[in-house]
Amino acid sequence: MEKIKDYTVIKTIQENGENANVYLVEKEGKKFVAKHFTKSVKPYVQYGKKNHFGRRREGADEVFKEIKSVSEKHSFIIQFYEKFKWDKKWCIIIDYFEGNTMNEFLFLFKDDKIKILTIIEKFALEVKLWHKNQFALGDAHLDNILVNSLTEEIRLIDYSQMHHPDFKYCKKFNCFNPQNRRIDEDLENTTKHFGRGFITELRKAQTSLKIEIDLAQIFQNKYQNCL
Repeated sequence: MEKIKDYTVIKTIQENGENANVYLVEKEGKKFVAKHFTKSVKPYVQYGKKNHFGRRREGADEVFKEIKSVSEKHSFIIQFYEKFKWDKKWCIIIDYFEGNTMNEFLFLFKDDKIKILTIIEKFALEVKLWHKNQFALGDAHLDNILVNSLTEEIRLIDYSQMHHPDFKYCKKFNCFNPQNRRIDEDLENTTKHFGRGFITELRKAQTSLKIEIDLAQIFQNKYQNCL
């Protein structure tokens, strides 16, 4: 079986020559995700004058360390474990969460109004938990949400654009000035960069899948009214 360092590769999750190949791996009976970057990693790129853009940011040393540190303190953040060179490119190891993307989930259960209602409300609570702790995902679209349809657990994934007021490059680029800028962008993003925002994406999914309940309104109601 193929190995990455001392991790056994189970399968390829995503093959993406532009940024990284993503694998499900195993070590000592535990599953992890290995993200093996195909190009150089940088904390930001020079063209990003108003944001720390860069699709491989979490592979950069200072960014990886920041995310690893907060993942050890907050259970809602997928844990980051280690970073190393493999086959001359950087690789990071993070926790594995089993589930479908939110888009996949909505397609599979589009006729089950009760299940969709439950999951959208739990999704809103998860996003609110991030925002109450001053974290913003930064690339807010439904393929960056994983849903375990059996346990009904939800995780926000792909931290390449993650924001927090204490992060070095969030300070450099004034991400939280005004205070809720990145958090607001997670909900509805009017810029042309990255995800359009979870509310916008839910409206789009509802229309394309012809779901009869108002996904965006359910999300907003739960998000706004939870403590």
